[in-house]
Amino acid sequence: MARSFGIEIETFHPTMSRAQVAEKIRETGVNCREEGYNHATRTWWKIVTDCSVHGTGTEMEVVSPVLSGDAGIEQLQKVLECLTAIGCRVNRTTGLHVHADARDLTLENWKKLVADYRHYEPVTDSFMPTSRRAQNNRFCKSLRSATTYRAIMAATTMNELCYCLNNDRYHKLNLQSYTVHGTVEFRQHSGTVEAAKVLPWLRLCLALVEKSKAPAAADVHNVTVTTRGKYRPVIQKLVSEGLTLAEAKEMTGAKNPSFQIYKAVWAMGLDLKTTRENGTVRYHLTTGNAEGAPAAPERTATLAGLMRLASLAAADVAYFTLRASTFAEAA
Repeated sequence: MARSFGIEIETFHPTMSRAQVAEKIRETGVNCREEGYNHATRTWWKIVTDCSVHGTGTEMEVVSPVLSGDAGIEQLQKVLECLTAIGCRVNRTTGLHVHADARDLTLENWKKLVADYRHYEPVTDSFMPTSRRAQNNRFCKSLRSATTYRAIMAATTMNELCYCLNNDRYHKLNLQSYTVHGTVEFRQHSGTVEAAKVLPWLRLCLALVEKSKAPAAADVHNVTVTTRGKYRPVIQKLVSEGLTLAEAKEMTGAKNPSFQIYKAVWAMGLDLKTTRENGTVRYHLTTGNAEGAPAAPERTATLAGLMRLASLAAADVAYFTLRASTFAEAA
């Protein structure tokens, strides 16, 4: 795992204090300290209070430093095994939060990530308990309830994209963490101290961030325009020189031509980026592919589609498939 990450584990212990849990973690060779509530990034693990957790005993949040690579996974496993061994517990008030480094993402990458997660939200809901689905939890609210696909695609700045989610960090995908930590935070997963559950979810989150990145450069001007009808001149102009939103409206007579332009471009295996110059939005072609394009609303969100998008290993695909099946049978 080349991309760095962080983990926040909400849990509680029936008898041990936060200081005692920190001591047990230190006994595994992992530096861990009890601290008061704070959002500071440390170079050690910290255990802080968490007022959102309600359990019998001592409530806490176990927070990692920035982790990466095999060493980071090994350290995470040690902490999870320790928490499991000493009897830390979870319930419907606890969650597991994954932070992924997002400092290399462009606005277009962010838009793709948000659009993809919003589109596949019913799928991620399917392998989560009811308390983490749809709009059932005020600490991980639905992207589908907060915004629309068109609003995401229309954003021309990061502030506008954050506004799509009401500038509220308590969504399944938290964009506000970028300002504080330089990360995107995945908040949907239910509380767990089991490595067998944490690691597949971590790999899925990191894969979605990677898939938001533009593919290798290619010549976007030597493409065949397959679009028919009134949008054909628009796409031809895009290929040759780009165009503004006002030009697209004038050429098509549509009040909001953005959606149809995106569809036509994706059909050619390309993607769009937007820039704003002196208040004017301008479209430019960029490299991409139809499979990797942000998920359009008419596409059906399926587990198989999410697994293909993330390019997960067979073992992780089997895990999520079984998890979704288990929750479906229990419903």
